[in-house]
Amino acid sequence: MNVNFYDNITITLVKTKTSANIGSVARAMNCMGFKKLALISPRCQIDRESFSLAVGSDDILKNAEISFDFKDFLSSFSLIVGTTKKTGKKRMNFATPEIFAKDILPKHLNSKIAILFGAEDYGLSMMELKECGHLIYIPVSEEFGSLNLSQAVMVLCYEMRKTLENFDFKHDSQKASSDDMARLSKVIDKAFSDIKYPIPCGTFSPLSHLKEILSRASLENFEVNMLMGMARHASYIGNKFLK
Repeated sequence: MNVNFYDNITITLVKTKTSANIGSVARAMNCMGFKKLALISPRCQIDRESFSLAVGSDDILKNAEISFDFKDFLSSFSLIVGTTKKTGKKRMNFATPEIFAKDILPKHLNSKIAILFGAEDYGLSMMELKECGHLIYIPVSEEFGSLNLSQAVMVLCYEMRKTLENFDFKHDSQKASSDDMARLSKVIDKAFSDIKYPIPCGTFSPLSHLKEILSRASLENFEVNMLMGMARHASYIGNKFLK
């Protein structure tokens, strides 16, 4: 087992409502070998009940990172994954936990990954989902599809653990860093704006799908530089001829 695999993955709870669920999530994470927990704009505190339900996972709670700025916190991650139980027609980049763990995760093991779980009562908002390169849903019974937060975390962590325990990791120093991917995203945003590309009002636009494709590709440094050059040239043409 290479703990670096696990260290690159942060289980991120967004607007969590109850402290008991935070403790239960910590326990589920610990059982599967994951140690990094983050809370974004929690509606409760890590308290005695949290530690009671963590059952031997106190260090995860003590070291949990807490932020009240959603975008600022996520800016340091190169892959952001959201979880949702809604599967509308306009949301195309879905994966089950098993498919995510087998097909997507191995391409990003040397990158910082944030996996987002929404509030117990209403999940992740459309704005929050828009920041995600991939969406994960857990197929559940149509008769009763209400998973507890910690249960959802356990299912996903279990599938990731199966992959991590059997993956022969070869570190590639030429892979693009999270900062490189963030810069590429900004340059692409500007290029789309400068060439006046029509972006529909819906949350999941062609631009968001393009970013999802790029994140899935696990780009090399030279590929990022090439794409940035192309996007900047598009911006130049747009500013020169389309004003």
